[in-house]
Amino acid sequence: MSSYATPTDLANLALPAGSLPAFVTTPIQQNHLDAASGIVDSFLGAKVRLPLVGTPPLEIKLRVCQLAAFTLLLLRGYNPDVAVDEQVYRMYEDAMNWLKAIARGEVNPVVTDSGTPGVQGGGGPFTQQVNTGTTSASSQGTLTGQVTVDSSGDTGTVAVGSPRIRGWF
Repeated sequence: MSSYATPTDLANLALPAGSLPAFVTTPIQQNHLDAASGIVDSFLGAKVRLPLVGTPPLEIKLRVCQLAAFTLLLLRGYNPDVAVDEQVYRMYEDAMNWLKAIARGEVNPVVTDSGTPGVQGGGGPFTQQVNTGTTSASSQGTLTGQVTVDSSGDTGTVAVGSPRIRGWF
């Protein structure tokens, strides 16, 4: 499992270091960030091949920090009557809503997955690719397949293969 943020990121993006009691040490903060990274992976994993390659984009670090800030706040003691606590809870809700939007296909963060270039489902920016049941090779070497595109039974042909074959270059 990857960890997308550090305690420094947490302090810069979601929860100033002074807002945590002394017993919430750096290793405890990192554990919460690791757990939050796992939550993010559970949403991204349905869309891309994990682990991600390279430095995660800032939007992913931000969401990981927002999730971890709330779980750390619960560790310290959450008080909904305190404005800062309520603000951290709203950040947590925003992060979860963003992740749910990824699952619905409404948000597509630009990431590089760990797939092998040229293999369906890997090696490129965040994409959703269709697994086809039947394939055939054409004269150019492009693989094509029939895919049901809606519940009425309409079908279309989808090219799969390397990014160049899919028309990205």
